[in-house]
Amino acid sequence: MITTKTGDKGETSLWGKRLKKAHPIFHALGALDEALSVLGELDLKEAQDKVKLALDRIALGQDISQEEIDALEKDIKLELRGFVRPKGKSAKIHVARAMVRRAERFAWESLDNNIPVYLNRLSDWLFVLAISKAQEWGELEYF
Repeated sequence: MITTKTGDKGETSLWGKRLKKAHPIFHALGALDEALSVLGELDLKEAQDKVKLALDRIALGQDISQEEIDALEKDIKLELRGFVRPKGKSAKIHVARAMVRRAERFAWESLDNNIPVYLNRLSDWLFVLAISKAQEWGELEYF
């Protein structure tokens, strides 16, 4: 059953305790959920998997390893000629990146582990993905 009515007083359960629904962690989870939806529109499975990893780890109260952060970091290589103008389908990846950045800001307020660092790298990784897809899709444009 979806409706439990246990949250009707502004609290919900996470990590075995009741928290206010306005707690920063729920803002982080919401931003990641939004990013997953945007990436789902483009059917970018690898990107969805990387966002879902963070979403699942936060929801389960688990940390992300340094190895997972390092794996993302090694894929972040890009040389830019200037500022990129988001456009076309690749602009949706930029939107997802901005949502992950928002999740990162909330995670810094509420988590004391590697997840905010992972989110920082993930937003960089999504930026590189957006540029590479813009190039692939003929949408790359600089200011």
